[in-house]
Amino acid sequence: MDDALLVANLVYIGTLILGGVLFAFLAAAFGITLLIAGAGQGIASIIGLLLRPFRRTGGQAVAERTTADAADADHIRTAVIAKADAILASQRAAAVASSEAASSARDPKRDATGATQAEDEDVAVPAAAPAASTAAVETTVTLVRPAASRPIHTGTQPVLAVGRAS
Repeated sequence: MDDALLVANLVYIGTLILGGVLFAFLAAAFGITLLIAGAGQGIASIIGLLLRPFRRTGGQAVAERTTADAADADHIRTAVIAKADAILASQRAAAVASSEAASSARDPKRDATGATQAEDEDVAVPAAAPAASTAAVETTVTLVRPAASRPIHTGTQPVLAVGRAS
């Protein structure tokens, strides 16, 4: 065998062995790190469970926080209902206005002011004009208030509690 070929084979095999040893070292270091992290998390959980009775979040602090959350929820619920009432009132006003416009367009004896013409006056109605077929639509609006147990979702805009200390 040639000396150059022997040296090349030894270098190649040595490189593979060294790479394998480094890979095994990194794998062992990673595994040990995971074991240490898991053990630390387990110890922290056990300590937290043992110290739970000694924490300062007693019943009074929890009750105060619950009362404050309920007051905030009532304030937010009131704001959402007021916003919905305003939207529904504007929609109802628009529906009433369009209904009145449609009914005045159908009644040829009404003029622009809404007053009717006298019976003896002639009304000029073109013969080729088709009769208006829009019927007055009566809308009924029912406001549904959300239950106190569900969170209130207002869509894309958050409801801000103005005037409350945060």
